[in-house]
Amino acid sequence: MTQAAYCAQCGTNVYVRPQGGCPNGHGPESLSGHYEVPAPGAPAAPAVPSSTVPVVGSPPKSGSKPLVIVLILIGILLLCGLGSCCAALPLYQRITEVTGEESGGLDLERLFDSLEDERLGDADLESEDAARERVAAESAEDLARMVEHFYPWFELDHYYVVDPGTIGGQATFHVIARYARNPEFQITFFARRTTQEDPEGATDPLISYYDGDAAVWWIHPETRERALLSVFGPTPLMTETTLDQIAADFTGKHPGKLITEVSELTNVDLGFLGIDDSELGEWMDDFSSFESVWKLDMTTAPSRFRETSYTE
Repeated sequence: MTQAAYCAQCGTNVYVRPQGGCPNGHGPESLSGHYEVPAPGAPAAPAVPSSTVPVVGSPPKSGSKPLVIVLILIGILLLCGLGSCCAALPLYQRITEVTGEESGGLDLERLFDSLEDERLGDADLESEDAARERVAAESAEDLARMVEHFYPWFELDHYYVVDPGTIGGQATFHVIARYARNPEFQITFFARRTTQEDPEGATDPLISYYDGDAAVWWIHPETRERALLSVFGPTPLMTETTLDQIAADFTGKHPGKLITEVSELTNVDLGFLGIDDSELGEWMDDFSSFESVWKLDMTTAPSRFRETSYTE
């Protein structure tokens, strides 16, 4: 048997959909005087307000379309390892929830969006800005230890979360470190923080550091690729006294400049490359850079490095 009722919006008797609404998109609140009809055709019993009004349209099917979709989606869930047959009932309930009477049918896009939201959960749906703030707060203490490990003569100044990461607790940082004896002399580099047990690069002690206190790995390939380790690291090419001299001379001439790379690295030649402090936010996009070339002046006593050229 199929139900029929009088629809106040249509002004006639209509068949009732399984969800309780009118086939023309009107909600259950528009229907009254429900009764049963045995088959398509005229009603077998009088309806409200008139028994002479035939039932409009065809009787609704028994929900075969949602059922087919349920079976298909359950198959997808099983193949993806995301569910089992016991998911059928909540999935069918979700289908009926997102299939509005006013939409005239099943909104598959809305259904899948709803299922994806449930699968991810609130934690994975946080905004990128919120994720950056969370990762920055979680990493504040071990960031300072990482800088001290790679560059013992430098201290953490500030940092940015370039990518908060989503896999294996991995995040990428843009770090600015200042020379302890001359805070105006700064270097800047990228480093990756991860909670993976054996991340790529972990076997190379020049670019990796395991922080046992935080149980995280730091991977910093720039120490070797950009020669920062050779100049500013624990066993640098120059002595600490030489670095004192260069730091004082460099910052006196070029305040606010950050060193990102070292070139022309020998015992008598140095080339510093970098950017302006005010352009840090644009480093990954467009920015202007500088090159500062230093050579050992053999005419002075004691010998000292002097800047021989500077270009922007």
